[in-house]
Amino acid sequence: MRRDPLPWLLILLLVLLGSVAWLTRYPDSPVLDRLVELPVIGPAAERFREIYRPAPPAPRQEEPPVEVMGAGRESTAAPSVTVTSRRLGRVWVRAGTRLRERPDPGSGVVATVEDLRPMVLMERRGDWRRVSRVGLQGALVEGWARRADLSEPSADELWQPEPVVPLAATPPAEEILAEARRLMGDDVREMPCGPFLLITDVEGPLIERCPRLAGQLDGLYAQRTGLEPVGEAAEAILLFDSEGAFLIFRTRVSPESRRHAFAAPAQGIVALAAGTRLVEQVQATLVHELVHLLNRRHLGPALPSWLDEGLAEELAMSRITADGTLVPGSLGRWETGTERARLLGGGQVEIGGLRSSMRRDDLPTLEDLVGFDRSGFQAQSRFKIHYALSAFWVRYLLSDESPAGRQGFRSFLAAVAAGETLDEDLLLGRLGAGWSELETGFRGWLDAGA
Repeated sequence: MRRDPLPWLLILLLVLLGSVAWLTRYPDSPVLDRLVELPVIGPAAERFREIYRPAPPAPRQEEPPVEVMGAGRESTAAPSVTVTSRRLGRVWVRAGTRLRERPDPGSGVVATVEDLRPMVLMERRGDWRRVSRVGLQGALVEGWARRADLSEPSADELWQPEPVVPLAATPPAEEILAEARRLMGDDVREMPCGPFLLITDVEGPLIERCPRLAGQLDGLYAQRTGLEPVGEAAEAILLFDSEGAFLIFRTRVSPESRRHAFAAPAQGIVALAAGTRLVEQVQATLVHELVHLLNRRHLGPALPSWLDEGLAEELAMSRITADGTLVPGSLGRWETGTERARLLGGGQVEIGGLRSSMRRDDLPTLEDLVGFDRSGFQAQSRFKIHYALSAFWVRYLLSDESPAGRQGFRSFLAAVAAGETLDEDLLLGRLGAGWSELETGFRGWLDAGA
C-alpha cells in the first residue's frame, strides 16, 4: 500500500519556513556559519546573511548650539541659568606637557603647556586624551596628551604659583567686544574712560565721572604701593544696563563667576551690570574690578586671594566725590531705601561690621586669612567678611602704624613683583614681625577707628 507523500511534504515545508524565519532574526547564528562554508549553497547563505543583518547605527549627530536664557533687570533675585553641554568634562594639564597632533608619542608637537591650566576634555583613546582650551574666539590650542599628564592640582599649585611676575595688558579680542555690543543692542556707545575703552548702554552721572575715576587709578596705585607697571593699559570696560544681558555675557565668557561684576585680565576686560544699583555702588564696583587689571601689570596674575582682593577692595571702599575723584585712605558710604528700611554700604559700614565680628570673637585671624585657598576665601557664608578684612588688613599695612611701617609692605610687594616666592615667610620677613604681634597691632588699630 503506497502512502500519500503530501502530509510529509507539508511538514518539511513548515520546518523549512520556520527555519528561514528564525534565521532572518538571527543572521549571525552558528548555523549560517556552517552553511556559508559549504561549496554549493555557501554564496547563497552569505547573501541571505547580508540581506537580514541589521543596519549599523546611524552616526551621532553634532549637538545643537547651547542656548542660554536670562531674566531682565527688574528681577530682585539672580535669574537661574541652565547651560547644557556634552563635553566630557574639564581636566588639569600639567606644566611642561607636550600636546601632540595624534595619540602617538612619535607624532608632531602642537604646543607645550607652559603652566598648569584647565582644559576641556574632548575625547578619550586608550591612554591618551584630546584636550582643548577654548573661548569666544575659538580654540586657542588643542592636541593629545597622556593620561599621566592630567591630574587634579593641590590648592597651593592653583592659587600660589611661583613665581608671580607682572605681565603686560592684554587687549580684548574683537569677538568678545562684538558679543557685548550685540547684547547691549541699539543703545550701545563707545568712548574712552581714562586709559580704557568703555562700551556701554548706560546713561547718567557714572558715564560722566568715568574718565576721571578710571584715569587716576594708575597713579594712585603706584603712589600707594611704590610699584611701576609693565606697559600701559589696553583693556576694555563693558558696562551693561541690563542685568539679564550681563548674565548671558558672563555665562559665555566667565562661567565660573557668580558676581554681578568680574575682571578677566587675561582676556583684557572688566564687565559689570548697573541694573537698579545706586551710582555709588556701581562706581565702587568699577574701581574694584579695574584694580584687578592693575594687579596684573604691577604684581602679576594668580595672586593669593587676600592680596588680590585686598588691594582691589582697599581702593574701592574709599570715598569718591561728585566729579569722580577718589580720596585714598578715606571711607565711603552709600545708602538707599525708605525711612523704615535702609540699605547701607561702603567702607564706613564695612568697618562697623568688622568691629562687631571682632567683639563677638567671630573674626578670622590674619594667619587664617592669608592661608585661605580661593574656595575657602570665597565661601558663600563668609566671603563678605573676608573681602572687608583683606581690605582693612592691606590698609593697615599701607599705614605707618604696622610694625615695619608702610615700607615693610612695599618691600614685600616689590619682592613679589621681582619674582620671589610668594609665601608666608616672605611676608613675615619683610614685615619684620610674627603673627601674634601683627594680630595685636591690627586689632588695636581697627578698634581705634582705622
